[in-house]
Amino acid sequence: MKRNAAYLTIAILISKILGLVRGLVLSYFYGTSMVSDVYFTSWSIPNVIFGFVAIGLVSTFIPVYIRASEEHGEGIADRYMSDALNLIALLALVLVLLGLVFTQELVLVFAHGYTGAKLALAVRFTKVTLLSIFFIGARSIYESYHEIHNRFLIAPIGSFMMNIVVILSIFMSVKTDIMVLPIGIFVASVIQYLFAFLTSKGKGFKRRLTFDVRNPYVKMMTVMAIPIILGASIDQINLVIDRTIASTFADGSISAISYASQINDAVLGVFVSTMATVLYPTLVGNAVRNETEQLKETVTKILNVVNLLMIPASIGIMVLSKPIVMMLLGHGKFDDQAIVVTGTILFFYSLGLVAFGMRQVLTKTFYALEDTKTPVRIGVISVVANIVLNLLLSKTMGVTGLALATTLAAFIGSLLLYNALRIRLNGLRTGQFMRSFSKTMIASLIMGFAVYAIYYPTVLADMGKKGVVIVIAFGIAVYMLVMHFMGVPEYDEIIKKRIKV
Repeated sequence: MKRNAAYLTIAILISKILGLVRGLVLSYFYGTSMVSDVYFTSWSIPNVIFGFVAIGLVSTFIPVYIRASEEHGEGIADRYMSDALNLIALLALVLVLLGLVFTQELVLVFAHGYTGAKLALAVRFTKVTLLSIFFIGARSIYESYHEIHNRFLIAPIGSFMMNIVVILSIFMSVKTDIMVLPIGIFVASVIQYLFAFLTSKGKGFKRRLTFDVRNPYVKMMTVMAIPIILGASIDQINLVIDRTIASTFADGSISAISYASQINDAVLGVFVSTMATVLYPTLVGNAVRNETEQLKETVTKILNVVNLLMIPASIGIMVLSKPIVMMLLGHGKFDDQAIVVTGTILFFYSLGLVAFGMRQVLTKTFYALEDTKTPVRIGVISVVANIVLNLLLSKTMGVTGLALATTLAAFIGSLLLYNALRIRLNGLRTGQFMRSFSKTMIASLIMGFAVYAIYYPTVLADMGKKGVVIVIAFGIAVYMLVMHFMGVPEYDEIIKKRIKV
């Protein structure tokens, strides 16, 4: 399992770096402009309108597949998978047809501030990107199938290929026509799907074209998925409201949010998503076998590692938000004003890294326990809070208020999830968790003050990218030095390469 985690971390790191490169290339040629706004909107629409369905079905696919395999063998489990794929294909067809008929109305739901040429361009882009819906859900099922069989590299390799295609399409759009941008998104989704599909054939799975509507495991998956779909749809509604409010501000506001979100998500993806992906089948196994104490220990250890990584990352990015944006995106048409706006948004997003990470882990734990209702109930609360905060903070803070609202809502949701899991399992290792959290926070604050003192008042601030790289390396060294004396077990285990993931 440790080897899987190491390989997966490297693969996800490469994929996330490519994702940042993708944003860098887009920002270089299009900055925070009408075209970049439309690009991000057209990409988000298919992921949102089918994403909540895919999240629900995929989140329940793994525990149901494991149950089917243990009860009746892998042959029955594969038949269930085939029926699940056919169900998703039918849903995708319906959504694509509706989307193509009502494209303009759909765009206005996501960005009601778009008018004139911007709206027309968004409609043209979206008619192309909507076709990727055919491949999003099926690809996710195939990737989950690989994860069940401990082939964790398929998803990040597919993401790597997707990013390469998208980056190439951005370059081509500059030399040819901007319609190459949405075509690149569609082609990338096809290639990502084909990779997951073709690699599954080599492992013995064969998809049947017939669909057994009476398959009990499909029914089980559907029943379990409904609360998740409701919860995910609430999240997607929140995303729509974020983007819709952002569309009422100046051109480039949606782009600034998207660029900052990409940087934040890259940090989460490399570390938290890696652990959640590798350990999810283990959590499911513990839950199915009623190994409650082992489940408590595993969850607490994961949360402590999340703290070890996300607290210093959060404080470090907050201190250096604008220099980091300058280093990554400050090229071409990405001007000083774009750096200031995107850096401020990144500041508020990075404030919530710990909450975002905890929420991922805790939600996965509830899914492993086959409890999909609790995350939905808490999701409703946090999303309502997010919407209210969006409306309030955007009036006084503009587009940056949307990022702060998202962060505050994430803290509300993660704390409620932790308390609900503590009640569900009749206790968690809260004392152990708080000791680790406190020590990590102290070390991170010391690091943050040191980074600020060594960067802003000195020549490093005038050295451009080189100065940012130097101060980041300095901050990591300070954090590791302080943590060495703090006595946090998970940190010592990571340093000694004995962490059991």
